[in-house]
Amino acid sequence: MSTFVLWVDGDSCPFEVRRIIERASRGRRVRTVVVADRILPVVEHQFLDRIVVEPGPGATDRYITEHVARGDIVVTRDVGLTSACADRDAVVLDDRGVRYTADKAAERRSIHRFMSALRERGLGTSGSLRLSKRPTADFANALDRELSARNSAHSG
Repeated sequence: MSTFVLWVDGDSCPFEVRRIIERASRGRRVRTVVVADRILPVVEHQFLDRIVVEPGPGATDRYITEHVARGDIVVTRDVGLTSACADRDAVVLDDRGVRYTADKAAERRSIHRFMSALRERGLGTSGSLRLSKRPTADFANALDRELSARNSAHSG
């Protein structure tokens, strides 16, 4: 079993991405923890734990932030959680396969604040973020790269 944990922000994780994570967790024997403020449908197995936190703003983010360790992998699209975990030297992937370092997370947070300010003034765009097959494949490839890198580091 792995020495790191794969954390999943279940509140922001699309169904298709959760399925990729579930398969990777089982196939690679990676301890995976899905955290959400509600019960999510997940395919349970010996390497996957599900944590349900009390509903409320930021509860899932706080739980993950309090438990994440250096070298863990976190899957989230939440800007604040991305920054907090990257600052703790965890690898952060969004659901499109983008990898965030502390610097890149800070840049993302700055852009997010700017776009929020535009929306508050009625100048921004709105619309849903729907995943197509391409970003889902990009996520699967990024997760595979991160898991392979850890396997190589621990087997050599």
